[in-house]
Amino acid sequence: MAFDNADFIAIRAAVLDLASGTGRFPGGVIDHEPMSAPTDAIGCVAAWVSMTMAPIRTSGLSSVDLRLEAIVRIMLNAHSEPYGLIDAEVFGAASALMEALCGHFSLGKVSGVRQIDIFGSEGGGEGGALRMESGYIQIDQTKYRCVDVYIPILINNSYTQSE
Repeated sequence: MAFDNADFIAIRAAVLDLASGTGRFPGGVIDHEPMSAPTDAIGCVAAWVSMTMAPIRTSGLSSVDLRLEAIVRIMLNAHSEPYGLIDAEVFGAASALMEALCGHFSLGKVSGVRQIDIFGSEGGGEGGALRMESGYIQIDQTKYRCVDVYIPILINNSYTQSE
């Protein structure tokens, strides 16, 4: 019953498959944060960045359900031309990923996944909902425009609760 590395790998693969299926990432979809700057000419890149995990109130009497929040970072070289289309490209790719997540909110029935918590019912309101936040990051002296897509995933029966 315990949530383990096989469950994590299955969830990560399902999320990244949805990202890849959007067709918006000519630079690729990778399962880790880039260790070096992606090349200039490859377009948007999506990368699994991190996750947090915490128990949720809708757990049962004998088991603990979890809320896992995955972060997928979408980035594009901030010096790509035409400059006026950088934000449109990054936000369009993030929106396509969010649409795919809403359309497949059970992640293809990955074992244990209840749903993506689209509206944040288990995460403290809007801050816990499916959302995106923009910013800039620098990798190897190269500046990137990025959007982090926060994906709250509810997982049933993750741990046994006993006395």
